[in-house]
Amino acid sequence: SMSALLSLLLLLLPLLHTAALRLSRPLHLGGGRLRKAPRAPRVRFAAAASASAGGDEEGLADLGSLAPVGELLKPLDPQLVSVVEQDPSVFTLPATQAGGGDRFVELFRSCAPYIKMHQGRTIVLHISSLVLEHSSLFEETMVDLSILSLLGVRVVLVVGMHGQVDDAVRAAGAEPQIVGGRRVSDANTLRAVQQVSGEVRARVEAALARGRHAPPGGSERGASSAPRLGAGVDVVTSNALYSAQPVGVLSGVDFKSTGEVRRVDADKIHAYLDGGAVVLLTSLGYSASGEVYNVPAVEVAARAAGALKASKLIYLTGARLVMHSQLGGAGASAVPVDQRPLVQSMRLAEARELVRHWDARSEVAAARLPEAADPAARSRYESAEFVVGGLCKRCVEALSSGVNRAHLVPPAPGALLQELYTLDGAGTLIAYDVYDGIRIATAADVPGIAELTAPLEEQGVLIPRPLHELTRDVHQGFYYVLTRDANILACAMLKRYALDCAELGCLVVSPRYRKEGRGDSMLSFLERTAISAGVSRLFALSTRTMQWFTERGFVEVPVSELPERRQRTINLARGSKVFMKGLNSPRELDAEELFWAADAPQSRQARGG
Repeated sequence: SMSALLSLLLLLLPLLHTAALRLSRPLHLGGGRLRKAPRAPRVRFAAAASASAGGDEEGLADLGSLAPVGELLKPLDPQLVSVVEQDPSVFTLPATQAGGGDRFVELFRSCAPYIKMHQGRTIVLHISSLVLEHSSLFEETMVDLSILSLLGVRVVLVVGMHGQVDDAVRAAGAEPQIVGGRRVSDANTLRAVQQVSGEVRARVEAALARGRHAPPGGSERGASSAPRLGAGVDVVTSNALYSAQPVGVLSGVDFKSTGEVRRVDADKIHAYLDGGAVVLLTSLGYSASGEVYNVPAVEVAARAAGALKASKLIYLTGARLVMHSQLGGAGASAVPVDQRPLVQSMRLAEARELVRHWDARSEVAAARLPEAADPAARSRYESAEFVVGGLCKRCVEALSSGVNRAHLVPPAPGALLQELYTLDGAGTLIAYDVYDGIRIATAADVPGIAELTAPLEEQGVLIPRPLHELTRDVHQGFYYVLTRDANILACAMLKRYALDCAELGCLVVSPRYRKEGRGDSMLSFLERTAISAGVSRLFALSTRTMQWFTERGFVEVPVSELPERRQRTINLARGSKVFMKGLNSPRELDAEELFWAADAPQSRQARGG
């Protein structure tokens, strides 16, 4: 669960940080009277001590006190120590704050690959103004951010201030001006943006200066005994991390001091990140001539992520992407919103299509509101479709600029950690399309497939297939190819033998394009294809590439595990080993892609990405 994961990471941080302080049981002072620390033995004050206190003797007589330290810290008596031997099969781990000891170990092991994966990677995190409106949520989000920093993640933080700026403008006796979904920044609005930016910066710096503690906002009575780190997280911000330029006049409307990002100084930001600091970017952008502009925070985040070639762009937003219904039809709208399934992942092409769909279906475009929108629709609580549509468009822009992945995460305590360090995550993932160029094979591809597989057939790695059989299988839709400029780089076969079971075969990558993740792309594409068709078991036969399959989750099984149809046609004399893999969900494949894509040499990845 989310709370268990947060507790786990909070418990682990003192072990991972060399400056962790040792625990000591404090002596609490309050109201001028001593209060005992937990588990201390109660003793009575001596009469002399009561008299010397000069206070209320009756009250002191009822007050317990700690015994002298020398009486409490008794040395270990060796005669009281014995050794017992326990059977490992019945041994159980002691409980921890994260739950049972076994649960702690399970969580730690499942998180470890993600901790390693994200170390040294750059993420750009945008938190919406909604988070600022809830103090406890903001504090816990800052705790999660500090945990990311201490786990080696390079964090660039952008804070949205839309609601707070609206409030400041109204407090000054004016009304926010929104035209086409864009704020008109007159002199009063710009002053409000400057005021709110200063307040937000102070809140962020104060929250991260406190260091890691668990959890924030707890009372003295219920506060955790987890150790605090000796130092907080450094926060760096500057007027020169990005430059801005005016939006100007659009459709006859002068947007005055509203600006847009002109250039992001990636080298300067990377230098601060190299020093271990969290970099804070605000909506205040400056031109080379010294003018100040109000730049939308969501744009700042997307442009910064693209310039930095960040590993991830993350938006914390209250709006979610959900399906209307699994079945669709007239009853789809009757499904309660909180029961509609979350869209856990999308490819870049799917996100582009979703934005196009919203643009075409509604007057509310994914990146703008109509000029004549109702005032209520122009408040901080704009339509969820507008919010998510705009964020999806920014995610598409970032991924098109070299960012690997984008996430839409709910602003809930621990959601950020759950999204990054668990398989299921907490929000919606939008991933760069590693399947670009993969398609179902056609008759025109048969010669290219035959040419690609011929060397392996001659070596005995693949069973020779007559051209008429290959043509028949291609015609039946069993073959897929990865192409570039009309050249076949890879091919594979996916053939169903039962409703829940299919075979992966003839997976071949051109020698010129090996070691680039092409085979992984083909495998992942076919696994997604199988899952969408209801297949839950995928098997492959191999005599030479067993290690490749086992490294990707396949397990060797006996021939008897195959569907009967396939058992009747298998050539036992060939001695092929059978490998099978269970297919669960697309989100699980997203996690696998995260690991193998990181190992593949990609020119589009940059430092910190």
